Amino acid sequence: MESKPVYPTLPQSSSLEDSIPLGYAEDCQPKEQVKPSIPNVTPVTTPSGTDVKMQKIFYGIIAGFAIAIGYLALVIGSAPSILLAIPTLTVGGYLVWKIVRMKDYGDPIELQKYRNQAARQPLEATAIEHGWENMFQFGIPVQEDFNKLYDTYIEKFTFRDGTLIGAYQPLKTCLDHCVKMGKTVQIEIPAPIAYIAKFKTEIDGKTLTEIFNEFPIEQLVDYQLLSEDKLELFKAYGEALRQRTRELRIAKDKTQDNWEERLNTYETCLRQAQPQTVLQKEWVKMELQNMASLRRSDSTSFAKSNMSDEEIGPLKQLFDTGLQLKTELVAWKIQLKEQIAAIEKALDDKIALINQQEPLAS
Repeated sequence: MESKPVYPTLPQSSSLEDSIPLGYAEDCQPKEQVKPSIPNVTPVTTPSGTDVKMQKIFYGIIAGFAIAIGYLALVIGSAPSILLAIPTLTVGGYLVWKIVRMKDYGDPIELQKYRNQAARQPLEATAIEHGWENMFQFGIPVQEDFNKLYDTYIEKFTFRDGTLIGAYQPLKTCLDHCVKMGKTVQIEIPAPIAYIAKFKTEIDGKTLTEIFNEFPIEQLVDYQLLSEDKLELFKAYGEALRQRTRELRIAKDKTQDNWEERLNTYETCLRQAQPQTVLQKEWVKMELQNMASLRRSDSTSFAKSNMSDEEIGPLKQLFDTGLQLKTELVAWKIQLKEQIAAIEKALDDKIALINQQEPLAS
């Protein structure tokens, strides 16, 4: 007697991990804020004009003494004296170089020279030579020239990546340090709000949600480019994205059928089947070819066979089981797709309400 193949019962529980498209399964979070590159600003203690003069006199005496000893040693000309001349002349030369480079901010004539030179060069070059704190304290350059040079300095920065505010913050900290130390400052730094026109250009044509995704929102609120209510909208937008993710996960997990395991078992049964006729062999081949399509989350249809019970023969049980599996799977995919569409529409409606708001601070 010919034995008929026994097909295992297809399992009926658990959940399909890969049914939802990848985009829906990702956590939706607002864009991370960019860490801006900032200038190196270190507060320093500046000696007074009297201190500078005393230092110059002190270094001048030592330098003269060292050079004199070195010169006498060279005149003697012996090997030991030459060995002595080298370090003493070196020290003397270094001190002379140091005296020449010492800045006497207490001398009005020298100070005016510094200001004139600073007005003709980039702020970065002046900062290297004098330091930001000295620039603020002694007005190097004067406020009018500083404003023009700062406009040029700030051109390479943007609000979008946070570097414009990031460049302002350490300079303002340095300026505040001068005030805290009881020093009189002669320069004020233009605040970011002074560049509102630049900000408007950067956000031109963008919706609020695009601004939320691309700009450092809390920085913009802190510097009054966006109002506090816009920050609340931003938080609401982030919560709407997180709610969308939660609802999509819930929609996926509501199904109790382990579709992946059921499909794997069905595929195994097809490979173990023993078709006897050409039609049966063609059906098994077609079913195996359609497995990849059945596993895709966007596939909501399947090829149906018109074979009669007589034609399907001993594969009738497998044929009926496969038909039931495919029918249930497609129905679930359609239902899930409708749920996803409803969730996405709810999010779109929330975003549309947010985007109706005026992006700039009111």
